[in-house]
Amino acid sequence: MTKTKLQIIREQMRLDRFELANHVSRGSDQSISFWIFLISAYEKREIEIVNTSRLSRLALALQCQYSDLKENDGEQNK
Repeated sequence: MTKTKLQIIREQMRLDRFELANHVSRGSDQSISFWIFLISAYEKREIEIVNTSRLSRLALALQCQYSDLKENDGEQNK
């Protein structure tokens, strides 16, 4: 049985913030296309995001992880 993109999104949204941040930080084509699809589905009202506080926490976790990656990269270049 193949999963629809909507089913995959619902599964991804269940991940805790660190798992999701780790998934996205890999920068794979799959994770990038996932976010593009998620945003477009939300804009088209194909999905409804009820728990915006969870999304805010996810965004904060991603931002922190991105900052950590930039700092680590800067230290390695010294």
